[in-house]
Parts: sequence; C-alpha cells; structure tokens
Amino acid sequence: MRFLLNIAVLLGPIVLWGVYKVRRMHRAAVDSERDALPFAPQPEPAPNRFLGRVPLPERTLLSEQLTNCSVLYFLLSWLFLIFFAISLWPTAAGKHSAWTDPSAYAWLQYLQTACRSCQFCMALSLGAATMVITPLKQAQKAQFYRTRPVGAGFQFWSRLLCALSVLLASAATGMAISFALLSAVKGPVWQHLPAAFPGIVTGPGDERPQLYQALLFTSAPRLFFSIVTTITLFFSATLALRAFPVIHRDSRSGTAARLFTLLAALFGLMAFNLFDTLNIAHWPGQLNFYTRLGAPPAHVSVAVAILVSVGLLFLARFFIGRAEV
Repeated sequence: MRFLLNIAVLLGPIVLWGVYKVRRMHRAAVDSERDALPFAPQPEPAPNRFLGRVPLPERTLLSEQLTNCSVLYFLLSWLFLIFFAISLWPTAAGKHSAWTDPSAYAWLQYLQTACRSCQFCMALSLGAATMVITPLKQAQKAQFYRTRPVGAGFQFWSRLLCALSVLLASAATGMAISFALLSAVKGPVWQHLPAAFPGIVTGPGDERPQLYQALLFTSAPRLFFSIVTTITLFFSATLALRAFPVIHRDSRSGTAARLFTLLAALFGLMAFNLFDTLNIAHWPGQLNFYTRLGAPPAHVSVAVAILVSVGLLFLARFFIGRAEV
C-alpha cells in the first residue's frame, strides 16, 4: 500500500498534466475542423535582447530548445523535489522511537536521502545526455541536421548547454524547496544538535552512535554541491560514451555495438553504486563523490571533478567532429 501511495504521489501530477495537454490538443483540433478557418500563421514574436543578435537559423533552433527546456524544467524539478522530500513523509519520519530527539532524526533522514541520490542523478543524467546526442548520431536525424544551415558545433553545444542547465537548475530547485519544506515542517533541525547520540543504545553491536557522530561531521552545503558535480560528471561521461564512434553509424552492427556499450556502462555504474551501498566498494572521493555521512572530501576534489567533466565534454565534441568527416 505504501509503495502504491509513493507511485501515485510521484507520477500522479505528471499523468494529470499529460492528460490535460492531450485533451487540450484534441479540443483545439476539433475546434479547427469545426470552424474550417483558413490557415493563417501567427507572426513570430520579436526576439528578446539575448536572441536578437543571433542569426535566424540559430535563433530558431534555440527558441525550440528553450521551449522544450521550460517543460523539462518543471518535470525534473518535481522529480527532484519528491526524491529529496520523501524523508518528510509521515511513514518515513515516524520511525524515531529509539531516538529521544526527533529533530536530530529528521536531519539524519534528510541527509541520508541526499547521500543516496547518486543512482537517481545517474539515471536522469543518462536520459538527458541521450536526448542531446541521439539526434546527432542516428542516421536519418543526423543527415537531416547536416543539411540545415547550422553547424554541428553549434547544434552540439546548444543542445548540451540547454540540457545540462535544465538538469542543474531543476536539481537546485528541488533541493531548495525540499530544504524549505524541512524548515517549515520540522524547524531548523540542523541547529543545536546534541553532542552525543540522542537515543537508547541497545548493545555493543548498535552502530547508531557512530552514525550520529558521522552526522555531526557532515557538511550539508558540500553535500548539496557534490550532487551538482555528480550530475555534471555522469552527464559528461554518458555524452562522451554515447558519442564514441564504435562502428559506422549506418550499419546495424554499429547500432548494436553502441547499445551494448551503453548498457554495459549503465549496469557497471549501477553495480558500483550497489557495492557502495553494501560497503563493498566506495565512489572515489577524488571526484567529489559524497555518498556517505561524515567529513566531506578534500576541496581539491571539486576542481578535479569539474576538470574531468569539461574534458569529457570536449572529448564528446571531438567524437562528433570525427563523425562529420
């Protein structure tokens, strides 16, 4: 029952929004057939200050991408909000019977949810990177784009920056709203935390005191910023992998090889994330992965993660350029 309730809360607004859009499009089609009005295209609105200096072909492409980004922003913001705010649900927040300080338990649950967001961010980054690179790699769509008066470089960077900006903006929005909800529902739970474990220790095997000490050393700002660098790193890695010219793109064997490579990388990342959860292996802290409560990685790891992400993006651009030769 709880699982069905979670699915309803997660997908309910998205399904209702989709039904509303479909009904609106159907009603507009019925009205146009009933009125039988002649086709009279609406004049294009005047470009804003930013797009006004861009040539018409590039401006048309950017306008289309910005329209799609506005829809994706609200969709992804909702998904991030549900993910980060799931610890505030009564079913999740009511399991603090062994804790004498419910506020400390609520802060623990919230930060643990943020630490476990690696696989969730990986899935969204994979989808966004695939949307960016697929039209530039598939035979028919790539042939269509090469006949447009817009270069492959502009298409690649414009699609990349729009998708990555939407990912990061929606993640920041979801985290900010969930943090505001935590403050409104529970109050400033991160302030005045007890110096020792606020609960009843059941025995020598009870690991909650060590977990609470790790909570005291956890840096929430560094944890949230780690989520941003994690999204960027997964996005750029998927983009470079998907753009890699395995075999000629028009051959069926090339399509199968690229699909196998992508699935192998996806399952490899999921397996590594599972090993991290089971305490078998850990994400390297040198790349600013912050997947466990405790002291944050070194500050130099932020620069390393950003440099690796930038290098992978330029590598993907190089692969796209090689495909055009």
